[in-house]
Amino acid sequence: MVEAGAFVVLTGRGQEALTRVEAKIAAMGGKVVAVQADSSSVEDSKKWVFSIL
Repeated sequence: MVEAGAFVVLTGRGQEALTRVEAKIAAMGGKVVAVQADSSSVEDSKKWVFSIL
């Protein structure tokens, strides 16, 4: 998807894994944002949604 110009949003609870994947996508020239969040939390979900708007 990165090759096609997709903007990738990563969410997850583990910052280490997010950082690792974010770096790989960026190294491929992709547009990416990684947000540490728990998708079962309404507040965390709001955090990542508003970070991409």
